[in-house]
Amino acid sequence: DMLAAVHLSRQHKRQLALVDQDIAITLRHISQQFTFREKMRVIWDVLRSPFSKEMKRINFKLDQVPQKEVVATLVKVMRDRYPSLYNVMVVERNIVMARNLDAIVWANPGKKVLLVIGAGHDEDLRDRLQHMNRIAEIA
Repeated sequence: DMLAAVHLSRQHKRQLALVDQDIAITLRHISQQFTFREKMRVIWDVLRSPFSKEMKRINFKLDQVPQKEVVATLVKVMRDRYPSLYNVMVVERNIVMARNLDAIVWANPGKKVLLVIGAGHDEDLRDRLQHMNRIAEIA
């Protein structure tokens, strides 16, 4: 995602601002919040995934953006099975991105801003931005 943003900013000769949370903070929060129970669930899920009918229905390639239904399913699984991981990887980062984007919009009135994010952030981040009074339009 970030590499695509770099290429787009160079291609269109636009300023680039990275709005995501620093990876060191994200990793520290994961190490602090990811519970033993959730770690065991990950191990169990990885071991059983080749035999799972559920996982066979979810078909996507890592080199392509998956369909919205696939993303929604994977986000739901993450939220339900690994809530602390979901909180750090999606919720916390979306809050940071929304705040940073809001600051950029206010520092550049009347200018268009292109935001490049991972597919798993789309729905929650849109909701957060729409609830912030100062963001005028989300395409």
